[in-house]
Amino acid sequence: MGIRRLSEACFLLGVFLMTVAFIQLSPQFLMNLFVQSIGYYFQKIIQLGFHCDAFEQSGESGGLEDRDRLLPEINAPEQADVHVWMNYWTMFYWGWWTSWCSFVGMFIAKISKGRTIKQFINGTLTAPVLYSFLWLVIFGGNGLLLERTSAAKGYCCLLEDQGQSFMNIPQIEAIIDTKSLAKQPIIHNQSDFLCSGDIGCGPCSSSFLKMKEASNETYEDLLNEYKLMKDDFVRASPDRKFSRLSCNIKGKNDVEKTWFDVMRAFGDIGFAFCLISLAGIVLYFVTSSDSGSLVIDCLSSNGDPDPPKIQRLFWAITEGATATALIVAGEDNEGLKMLQNAGLISGLPFTLIVCLLCVSIWRYVKMVMGDLDVSGPKFKISLFDPFFTKPYLKWSKGVFKNMIFLFIEVIIEVCLAPLTIGKVAVM
Repeated sequence: MGIRRLSEACFLLGVFLMTVAFIQLSPQFLMNLFVQSIGYYFQKIIQLGFHCDAFEQSGESGGLEDRDRLLPEINAPEQADVHVWMNYWTMFYWGWWTSWCSFVGMFIAKISKGRTIKQFINGTLTAPVLYSFLWLVIFGGNGLLLERTSAAKGYCCLLEDQGQSFMNIPQIEAIIDTKSLAKQPIIHNQSDFLCSGDIGCGPCSSSFLKMKEASNETYEDLLNEYKLMKDDFVRASPDRKFSRLSCNIKGKNDVEKTWFDVMRAFGDIGFAFCLISLAGIVLYFVTSSDSGSLVIDCLSSNGDPDPPKIQRLFWAITEGATATALIVAGEDNEGLKMLQNAGLISGLPFTLIVCLLCVSIWRYVKMVMGDLDVSGPKFKISLFDPFFTKPYLKWSKGVFKNMIFLFIEVIIEVCLAPLTIGKVAVM
């Protein structure tokens, strides 16, 4: 009952977040995006399954201008590295899912007892796929729309300035106090003193100053916003309704922060959304860990459906200790990568077992329906049996003898060929 209640709580939290996000954003936009994404998914699924990044790994696209094709140039050597492409390969992402099959499959079978195959497929395949489509369309579409509107508003990433961005807060504060500019309106083409560098502000800082000038803000307003936003200055608005999500990837590669930027873009309820998201993350992790512990506990108890709870607690602690050890062993995000690689290594070999299981399930279904009689008579034959049956031996008795003689004659002719050619030449 505990796992069931946790799962229901996770599901309700997810549905609540999706419903509110759908209502808050443009429903018409999301419905159009859903239909468009479904078509794009089925259009690209075959291509992604066979794509190996052949041309990208071969180097820069020479002759780009002559062909008049909009192919991207490779700006860095590592972009053409096979290891970079391999890390983002779709098959590797699938490997993480496959590593969950060993215990998720048994857990789903345990809770699906008494269901028909149709109900099982709808509950484990059809419904989760539709739910995943909706989730990615609603929150992914919201993120893409937030990125586009924020860029159009004038927010940007300071990394684009390459050393010509705003100075730190104490330096700007000292300059504003020295020049008595606190109450003066911002003039973007006369504010190069706010930026480090000898040739003025970079493109991002200049764009941001233009936006502030159009809003009739003062230098004091700019300084107060800098103090409030700190690292998020220039890339997000103080009310978080605008935020450049791409800056999280370009800078510190803080991808996890992107989700909470999307949540905070919902205005006054954004902070509550962040708390609900954190609760959902914890519950999803606890549910997955509890399910895995139950399956491992059953396996280690020789299939006992009700193993001792103290034993399940032992396996839960062991799983947590293993994950913690892998995370602590690495630095920064390297520990998480080690944990992901461990799952990937265990998932890829299990893919072969999954393929065999598919065949086994199909044969079992045929047996249950009566199309396959396992106890009926069978025509058994081994791999080399045809070569030792009486008809074959009788037929091959003279054939093998003739073949040996022909082979010997060929060898003799090859060896005597130079002598024969020499005789012909002399004559």
